[in-house]
Amino acid sequence: GMENPTLTFLTPTLMAGDRSLVAVVAHELAHSWTGNLVTNATWEDFWLNEGWTVYAERRILERLYGIEFTHLQAVSGRNDLRAAFKNFGEDSPYTKLKTDLTGIDPDEVFSSVPYEKGFLFIVAVERAVGREAFDGFIRSYIRNFKFSSITTSQFVEYLTKQLPDAAKKVDLNRWIHEPGLPDSAPEFASGMIDDVRNVRVRWDQGERDLRAAVAHWNTHQIVLFLEELPTRLPEADCAALDNLWVAQTKNCEILLPFYCIAAGSSYRKVFPAIRDFLSTIGRGKYLKPLYRTLHENPETRALACELFEEYKDRYHSVGRLAVQRILEK
Repeated sequence: GMENPTLTFLTPTLMAGDRSLVAVVAHELAHSWTGNLVTNATWEDFWLNEGWTVYAERRILERLYGIEFTHLQAVSGRNDLRAAFKNFGEDSPYTKLKTDLTGIDPDEVFSSVPYEKGFLFIVAVERAVGREAFDGFIRSYIRNFKFSSITTSQFVEYLTKQLPDAAKKVDLNRWIHEPGLPDSAPEFASGMIDDVRNVRVRWDQGERDLRAAVAHWNTHQIVLFLEELPTRLPEADCAALDNLWVAQTKNCEILLPFYCIAAGSSYRKVFPAIRDFLSTIGRGKYLKPLYRTLHENPETRALACELFEEYKDRYHSVGRLAVQRILEK
């Protein structure tokens, strides 16, 4: 989505038929405060937009669906962050919150880092002072900086002044100016997450008839299960996943991790579906991981190049260049 003031743009991939992707709507609306009312001064301060907005989004979802659901989303977000760290390298400067983009096109290093690491940093501050005090800080922060663009240093100065205890308890320099995640990064737990991990144990023990165990799962539990599986599985396991969920859904959030597994596993049965997916979906969130997985598998590398050549003119220029960079590695 894109948070244009009073005219938010939303991707049609949100129309999953089950209202499971309302988080994106909440995110774009939350940008009215964090991103539009208070804006990052430069691309190097992008986390001030997105880290704050992921936090706001999950506070909205907590009110709507409860803390267990929000923690489930936070764990999935952390998986996205790990994937970004893997792609960049754990010690890459592009895993910092405050980045140095001198001579760099921001689109070249766009990732989940400002979103999910920024969210974790804000949660760390909240937990350091308690929610009641932090909610007061949120209101004062937005009032103080409304209708302005600010830098990371301005934010740190204001945080240190308003919440001195947080500045003492949270290693601001480690979070903002160093790569990777601090060892003290927030953790999240919920029964929904435990349910996914328990079924994963049964899967690892060889059980495949899991319909009864997962019948009550929401979309985000399915996604968490799929994204934490290896991307290379035996054909029979791919077929089991296909029958369990994929054959019955058009939800791109579920299709993407499964298609990545299928691509990494050379599961040819779904190659026509992958072709159709890449011919009709232009969202970078989906294009980059799927093309990356196809490219990393020697058995599907040629297919990745073939599909890109066939469909590249259908993609937005930013998405097209991002995929091109993946295929050139």
